[in-house]
Amino acid sequence: MIHGGAPRIIDYQGARMAPPAYDVASILWDPYYRLEDGVRDRLLGYYLAEMKAHRPTFDEKAFRETLVGCRLQRHMQALGAYGFLAEVKGKKYFLKHVPEALDLLRADIAEARQDYPELERLIAVL
Repeated sequence: MIHGGAPRIIDYQGARMAPPAYDVASILWDPYYRLEDGVRDRLLGYYLAEMKAHRPTFDEKAFRETLVGCRLQRHMQALGAYGFLAEVKGKKYFLKHVPEALDLLRADIAEARQDYPELERLIAVL
């Protein structure tokens, strides 16, 4: 929000210092609104090009190595939040986002099964 000409943070409940890939994962792989793969690829390409153009120390390889892990973390966090909001807070509205979050989580682990075999087994039974 902008107040008095300056940006103000009004909702920072999940604000944490994290790898840049986490914010990208949150935006491009969002359970609330699924982007088409082509759109997601173009936006990711744009982000990477801008980072390389404006941040000489940006390490694309390191970024890409953290992206799937950040996606996994983001989707597990979202599913936990949906469960809490629906079951504890009574906000059943959030349950409609569970199928998409699960689909995204399954796609994430398909890319990372070698690194997280136990997590893959857990996700397989969801």
